[in-house]
Amino acid sequence: MGVRVRKWVSMHGLALNVTTNLEHFNLIVPCGLVGRPVTSIERELAIRGEACPSMDEVKAAMVEEMERAVRAAAASRRAADEQMSR
Repeated sequence: MGVRVRKWVSMHGLALNVTTNLEHFNLIVPCGLVGRPVTSIERELAIRGEACPSMDEVKAAMVEEMERAVRAAAASRRAADEQMSR
């Protein structure tokens, strides 16, 4: 996940490498963070001896979690608005 602010404008993004060929990233410095190489779910799970989920499983999990987070944020905002209107 990356965040950048330039001239009072924020930019952000999310890249999730599942089974990506990481050789392509050897020459970049992600988000300007020296010594913080790009990794993947596959690489991180292999370190623990675990199998990597399929791309479809990862997509489904990401959608589910993002929906949950947006719903929670909306509920929190509604509660704050109700509290302020009292």
